[in-house]
This record gives sequence, C-alpha cells and structure tokens, in this order.
Amino acid sequence: MIIREEDVRSARLILFVDRILESRGSATMDRQAAALPAELKRVLDERHDRLWLKSEEERAILVHLADALDAWDMLWEAGRDCVSIYLYSLSSSRLRFASIEDGIYQIPSLIAHFLTSLSSFLGRGDETGQYQLCLEYRSGHSPHSVDNLFIEGLVEGMIRFLRLKEYSLKLIESSLPQEPPKSRLNREGVQWNTPITVYDLRVGNSQHPFPEEESQIEENTEKFVSRVLKRSQDILQESRELMTAIEYLNIANDELEKKIEANHRQLEMARNIQKGFVPARIPDWKGVRFWVKFYPLQEVSGDFYDYFPVGGSKFGLLMCDVSGHGVPAALMSAIAKISFSNHRYDSPAETFRQVNLDVLDLVKGEGYLTAFLMVLDENNRLTYSTAAVPPPMLYRARTNTVEQLEGHGTLLGMFSDAARHYKDYSIDLEPGDKLFIYSDGLTEAVNPHDEMFGEERLIRAIRETRNRNVQQSSEYLMEAYRQFTLGTEPNDDLTFITLMVSEYQDQFDRYVRDGHKAFHEGSLEKATSLLKQANAIFPRHTHTLFLLGRALGKKGEYQEALKYLDDYILLKPYNADAYIIAGYCYYCLGNYPLAIENFNRSLNIRKDNPQAIYNIIRIYLKQGKRSEAVQLFNELKMLRPGHPRVEELSAIFPPEKPRIIEQ
Repeated sequence: MIIREEDVRSARLILFVDRILESRGSATMDRQAAALPAELKRVLDERHDRLWLKSEEERAILVHLADALDAWDMLWEAGRDCVSIYLYSLSSSRLRFASIEDGIYQIPSLIAHFLTSLSSFLGRGDETGQYQLCLEYRSGHSPHSVDNLFIEGLVEGMIRFLRLKEYSLKLIESSLPQEPPKSRLNREGVQWNTPITVYDLRVGNSQHPFPEEESQIEENTEKFVSRVLKRSQDILQESRELMTAIEYLNIANDELEKKIEANHRQLEMARNIQKGFVPARIPDWKGVRFWVKFYPLQEVSGDFYDYFPVGGSKFGLLMCDVSGHGVPAALMSAIAKISFSNHRYDSPAETFRQVNLDVLDLVKGEGYLTAFLMVLDENNRLTYSTAAVPPPMLYRARTNTVEQLEGHGTLLGMFSDAARHYKDYSIDLEPGDKLFIYSDGLTEAVNPHDEMFGEERLIRAIRETRNRNVQQSSEYLMEAYRQFTLGTEPNDDLTFITLMVSEYQDQFDRYVRDGHKAFHEGSLEKATSLLKQANAIFPRHTHTLFLLGRALGKKGEYQEALKYLDDYILLKPYNADAYIIAGYCYYCLGNYPLAIENFNRSLNIRKDNPQAIYNIIRIYLKQGKRSEAVQLFNELKMLRPGHPRVEELSAIFPPEKPRIIEQ
C-alpha cells in the first residue's frame, strides 16, 4: 500500500493566501497563481478541500508567492493567526489556561497541530520564566526557513493569547545550512548548521488586563453576556423554569451576533473604500527611490499617504495623520484626501492654507489632522512644509550625519488663522541621502517598561543604515521598532516612508536610453537585457516596467512580461495600453477570461479603443460565441468606420442581405 506523506496542515496556506487576497486583491493573486507549475496550481486550488498537504509542495507555493509579492511578513502573521484554530480545537473559544506556564507548555502541541515533519519540545532554563524551544526534523525531512518564520508567528500568537506584557524570543542555534533570508528575529550570534534548532524564550509574569471595551461595538461582549447570565439566574431562581432561561440566552445571543455582524460589515466596507485611495506603493522617480511601511491600528486608519505630479515636472508626496482612530478618522482622511487633490501647488505652504479652510468648512471643528507635504524637482531640490507632524529625519551620506528638518506649523482644520503658521522650506538632496518621514505612531510607541521609542533611538538606528539601500534601511528601522515594542500592543496608526537619492542615475538613464533604442531597432534580446539592468537599479520606475512588459510580450515571454506589467499597474492603474499588452499576453497563454478582463479594463479607460474591441471579438470567435462577436463588431463598425481592423473583420462578418417581405 502506498501512503502519501502529508505533513503540514492546509490552514497555513489558507490563511497566508487569504491575507494576500485581502491586501493585494484577487487579480494579483490570479496572476501569480498562473505562474505556478500545474501540479502546484492544483494544490493551491484544492487548499480548502484538504486538511493536510505535502510540505514540499506547500513550501514551493509559499516561497513563490512571498517572493513575488514581497509578502514574507504575511507568513509570520498566518502563524500568529493559526493559534486561534488550535485553541478552537481544544473546544472553547473562551479558553483560559490555569497559569502562564501552563500556556507556554502548550507550544510544542501547538506546533505539532500544524507540522508533523518535525518534533518539538520545551525545556526549562535556569531562570524563572526562561525556556528553550527545540525543533528537530524527522528522518527524510529537511529544515526550511518557511517553517521557522511560521513557528515564530505561532509563538507570538500564543504570547498574545496569554496577554503577556513582557517576552523575548531569540534564535540561538539553527539547523539551516546558512542564515535564513527571511526572519523577524535578530540573527546575531546564531550558530548555523546544527542538528537541531533552538530558541531562547523568556516570559514575564505580568499580563495585560482583559479589554474593558471592544472597539466599534457599543457594549462590551463579556459584560453583555454577564448581564444576560445574571438575568437568567434570577429567572431560574424565581420561577425554576430552566427552559425560559435558555430561551432568553438564545435571544440575547442572536441580538449580539446581529450587532457584531452589522459592525463587521460596516468596517469591511470602510476598509475597502480606504484601500482604494491609499496607494500600495510609491514609484521610483528621476533617481529617487521610495519605500513605505503602513500599519493601521484597526481595520480602518486615520493615517494615509499619497503621491502625485505637480506642474508636470515635479513630484509631490503627502503624509497625513488624522486625529482619532477607526471609522470617524477614516471618514475625515477621505475628506482630506479630496481637499489635497484639489489643491496641488508648487508651494506646500499654500496647499496647507487652502486645505485648512476646506477642513474647517466641512468638518466644523470636529477633528483635525497633522501633515507633511513635499515637492521634489528634477534637480533634487526639495521644498516642503509641515503641519504639526513629527519633523522628518534627513541622513546625509557624505558626512554620515542625521539632521532633523526644521519647521513645525500647526494643526490643519483647527484654527481659522492658521495660514500664517505654514511656511515653505527648501533643501538640496545629494546622492546617497535618505529622508525618513513618519507619523507619531513610531516615536511615541512604548515598550513593556512604558519607555517611548523616541527621536534619539530613531537617530541612532538611522546612522546604522549607512551602507543600506532604501528597502534595507526601512526594514532595519522597522525591526528596531519591533524589537523595542515586543510584548506591547500598538496604540496608534503607523506610517513610515523612506526615500533615497540614488548614486546610479546616470547609469540608469544610459540603460533605459539604449534599451529603448534597441527595442525600436528590433533587437529584443538586447533591449530586455538593458532594461532589466535598469530595473535592478530602480525596480519601481514605471516607464522601465512598462517597456519591459512590452518588450517581453513582443518577444513571446508572456509570463515574465505579466510580472512586470503587474508591478506597473499597481503603480499606474489608469494606462489603457498596459491592459492591452497584459490582455494580449493572457490571450497567447490561452487564459481567455483574464484576457477579456484586461481588454475590458482598457475600454473602461479609453472607450473608443479599437484594438481592445478587436481582440475581444477574436476571443469570442475562438470560443464559438459568434453572436456576441457579431454584436461587438457592429459596435466597432459604428464607432470607427473605415478603421483597418474593421476592414479586416468585414471578411469574417459579411453584411447581411436585406430580407424581402412579401405583400
């Protein structure tokens, strides 16, 4: 008998994919899934139908999606979220362990609930609250950093469930042959290539209290249920009618579930609306690279950021922090977004003056916001103004120094005479310089000892990014923030934007110029090689992404072309030509539904686009949908009479002979 060795629960893949769908959308997920081999695509599609999967196949899917979408953090979050599945399996969503130690000793069982390819055990250290978590892979199984990151998330989830204020997790020994490329832990001093993996886990005795209020729910669930239970007890004692008490509890539970469901639908709607106006990424612009970290405290956020052209030749960047949290703050951020879109001037101070008037008029003093607004020109001259936001930090590469930008301003939407407080400041950026823009959720974050992260700690961490690029610098500072706040819950939204002036602008311009020339000369191999070198310097430069997608599509490398077009569309979703090229690639790959979807998106942007209509007609003919094709052809003929595509299709759709009606 052949036994299939399936050693990882499908819950890990399901939760990871759900997070991608929530943050990136189904279209992005479909594009990445299409790039998987057929066998792995089948495993991905069947994830909801199977309880266990083979770890080799599941790991390959996770690595592909995490690398392609820069989504490694979501794997850690999936591990954290899996804890609730384990606790539910213990039969009670209101489970309470007898002690902290009792909960900690559940960790090996927690790991075994999801992974059977390794065994885990927990040992006590010499000190109170010290443990060692040891992982050893079974015969025939090899270690993988995917498992490490997932298990670190599981531990974090259990710590959160136990409500511990203080804890630390450190990797001491690893069975991986080299330092893992992805981890959320400090890896200094780790001994690699050991027989087993060992984590040092230290926990304190203090716990966060149970929350007295649930955000966005009018009454606390536990207090509500307690009142219901008390009332039920009174009824039981007075009348001894047990069935009456049970019925009362059922009615109360139904009302509570309706309230929670209604609140969830409202928050979900608000979150989807807000996701529509907060960009997922900021594109590279004329030698400047950007990297963003955005962490809403709740489903919806009072923080938001935006980028936009100013005067045709300048680049504008905005970061706002609205007072409060949740739905009211998100509503005000939408108002502010519209106002800033209506006032785009070369002078950030003038923009603030006009936005201040709009917010005063629309919000009527019921809220306010802080903001940082900058305008960057082609010579790296940066003009900015601040409105009560924490001053950004500027790292000067030439001197290895950090300076705080001057200016403070005042709140937007609070004072009618605020205009005189907004001023423009200007600085020149040089190659290698980095600017760190952040909301107060960073510097005002606290650790378990109620110490604030603060500006001094931030400045020290910035100095340590000397030899790091923009992404590495951003990740390094966020790791410093996470290590500082371990054991505490955030109390504010956090936005962190890093920008860096590249030292390779001239080289990039040369690659793009030569690649563009080679493309028009028909040398596609040379063009794609040069453009890929340009893309390595500025991975989010929109023009380069578009050129690569077009060149690779023309070269016949459709799957790779879609990868660059996917990145391009995330940054510039309103280019009709990009959807035409993407639709053509899907057409050539035989994926007709996605091809039609992209051609229709192109038509939504440019309604009289004959190329999109022509391609949809060709797909309908391939699918045997002749009546739909004829209808669309007639529309094209009326829209663009005499167009070459109309003449070409006329041979396929000859004009109908007039019918003779006999008298």
